[in-house]
Amino acid sequence: MANPQHIQWLKEGVSAWNKRRESATFKPDLSSHDFGGRTLFETNRGRERDHWERVPLRGIDLRDANLAHADLRVVDLSEASLYYANLTGASLSQAILVGTDLRFANLTDANFVNADLTSAKFGGYGAKLTNANLQAPVTDADFREADLTDAGWLPGELWKAKLFWPHRSPWQYPHEPAAIETVSDLLKTINDIRQYHGSQTEAHEPVFLYFRGEPKCGWDLRPSVMRDHLRAHESDMLRDVIARRPGEFSGTSSALDRWVTAQHHGLRTRFLDITRNPLVALFHACADLTAEVGRLHVFAVPQSLIKPYDSDIISIIANL
Repeated sequence: MANPQHIQWLKEGVSAWNKRRESATFKPDLSSHDFGGRTLFETNRGRERDHWERVPLRGIDLRDANLAHADLRVVDLSEASLYYANLTGASLSQAILVGTDLRFANLTDANFVNADLTSAKFGGYGAKLTNANLQAPVTDADFREADLTDAGWLPGELWKAKLFWPHRSPWQYPHEPAAIETVSDLLKTINDIRQYHGSQTEAHEPVFLYFRGEPKCGWDLRPSVMRDHLRAHESDMLRDVIARRPGEFSGTSSALDRWVTAQHHGLRTRFLDITRNPLVALFHACADLTAEVGRLHVFAVPQSLIKPYDSDIISIIANL
């Protein structure tokens, strides 16, 4: 149970609480406390609540606090520090956790349903979210290196969260993009790029060059389904094309097979076409016969990122 003295200190407000934490050494014990109770911040003390009756704890210092099984529903913990806090079994549904620091916290069995986790920081090897319910907005929330074993996500928008560190890229090619006017220009430029990355293999893993040609400079480098606000309708479009051409999909056995077949029939997909053949990319860069200037992208892909079509990683990405 919560320490009554700590509850009393909390009633004095966030500013007084944070000053006390700076001047005194104590480990807050607020376990099993109901933060939604009206006795925490009485209105006659001049502390107003919003229309959700939220307890205003924005910016509070709860580092290393024991909040196990605490009821933190509809509490505003924006920009608060819950670093190394114990939130095992805590209820945080509809809580505001915008920019909250939850690194290395123990969040096993915590409930975040409909909480606002925008830009919340969960990253760190010690952050445990085993069996946590994360059915909540997670835009820019940082889950990198956190333990997400059996965490519940649906219907969360995982692609808006930070789940992995960016792969360490090989050295960027240091020269300005060359103007390609002939096939010889293209082959020379590619050879220069290949030699440059080959000289970096002692410091970086080997890379393979892939190419993409576009008939117009200035296009966003992203799959067609990510354009024109089609991403939200991706699954509906796939179901529709399967319903229209069931025979074409009868032999597909995986999500990747279905996406490939759908793209063949003109459906906008999550694929960004690339090729190992620079001449194929050059053809697509020159496909528009107008006066537009085309562009040819060169990707130096680390060997460890190249996966076979039947790998588990490809299967997971295709099924997201």
